[in-house]
Amino acid sequence: MSIADAPSLVTWQRTQADLEQDLAFRDAKWRQVHFVRRELTSALMLPASEEHDAAVHVISTHYSKSTLLPVYRLTREGLEVILRGNYYNWSVTVRSEEPVLRQSLVPLVLGGGEQAVLDCYCEGFDEAWVHGPMAADARTFTVQLPYMYGPLWAFVYGLTEHLR
Repeated sequence: MSIADAPSLVTWQRTQADLEQDLAFRDAKWRQVHFVRRELTSALMLPASEEHDAAVHVISTHYSKSTLLPVYRLTREGLEVILRGNYYNWSVTVRSEEPVLRQSLVPLVLGGGEQAVLDCYCEGFDEAWVHGPMAADARTFTVQLPYMYGPLWAFVYGLTEHLR
């Protein structure tokens, strides 16, 4: 699937609705999808005229705990964020037109943004979506965050804060 042909998260969600009825992590999957669709898009601080559902697409998938999970692409003017959660951590790639101010984001990132994330820890990512550490390039980097929703929301909010 190419990024240009990627379905919106809402469309992907509809195709998955009746699958995996008996899996133990089914509810956790839908909590993740709901969080990205409803909460994380608010961290993008989109202008009121833009539709939040149009800002999130599923560009790939991966499995964790036998559950098919999406790889998300969130966009707004000047910023692209590719991420996946696997119930252990979030792998996040950032591409920004402006350098990202690291100071406020470093405490949220595993390893402080100093270490490169190996592509084997970015399940579902294309090789081209995995970049070096935040410390090496403040515009294009890949980091990992703990698998908690609060730090991820704060991280995405911090990314968009510098674009205002």
